[in-house]
Amino acid sequence: MKKDIKKISAASLVAVLTATMLFSSACTGNSSDTDSAKDTVTNSVTESSDSADVNSDTNAVETDGKTDAEETKAPEESVTTGYELSDGTLTVLDDSAMVDYAEEKQVPWYEQRESIKSIVISDGVTKIGKYAFFECSNVTSVVIPTGVTEVGDYSFRFCKKLTSVELPDGVASIGFAAFSDCEKLEAVTIPESVKSIGQYAFALCPCLKSAKIPDGVEKIAAYTFSRCESLEWVEIPASVKSISDSVFFMCNSLKEINFKGTEAQWNDIEKESSWDESTPEYKVNFGE
Repeated sequence: MKKDIKKISAASLVAVLTATMLFSSACTGNSSDTDSAKDTVTNSVTESSDSADVNSDTNAVETDGKTDAEETKAPEESVTTGYELSDGTLTVLDDSAMVDYAEEKQVPWYEQRESIKSIVISDGVTKIGKYAFFECSNVTSVVIPTGVTEVGDYSFRFCKKLTSVELPDGVASIGFAAFSDCEKLEAVTIPESVKSIGQYAFALCPCLKSAKIPDGVEKIAAYTFSRCESLEWVEIPASVKSISDSVFFMCNSLKEINFKGTEAQWNDIEKESSWDESTPEYKVNFGE
């Protein structure tokens, strides 16, 4: 049998786990897998993006169970207000700058993206739009206020120097590939309010060492943590009903899955055959 399944008490789990929704990691620099495998994941994200654009008019694109042609609709007018960029700090003033852009080049600060070092989202902003900070590769910090309820698709993808993100209580969804390819990302605080985490959300984040999925999430979408090469343990709530393809694809350091329900509940979860493809030996622990 590939997996060593071990039951532990509720008290033992409490001693191991914290009460916050926190992903934490220290970059170990271990990457023994081939570049071609990494390219496979990266290309899959890109191909999914292309597919979304092609099918947007038919409202047939699904992102973790969510279909919305509006997600790929271009803004009718160019955004000229709603933000300020000064001395390396991008300040988002209101929702007019946080529309769902059809592509990254429509983002009004895209041409200045490499000059951005920090992002401040002002009070009153309610969402982070699709592609909002895509390829802002020199950003090291971001401030997100209470009131934001949605983190859009690809919104922080390729923010290669971003080390931590704290999502406020009230955020309900994290979009498709929202934080993928964030090479230095070490910690993401996820509040209990999050109920949906999109495909590829944290793919190719090699510095993440642990992941705690909030209670209430029912589906772990495809490739969510693929190629997170430092990921050692994951906590999965009893609310989860399905685990999709390649969620932990090539998570070479995975040692432990802590499931908050019973062994019977774990066995009842609908799991795709490749959900833990190319992982090492690990334990599944049960209990509160």
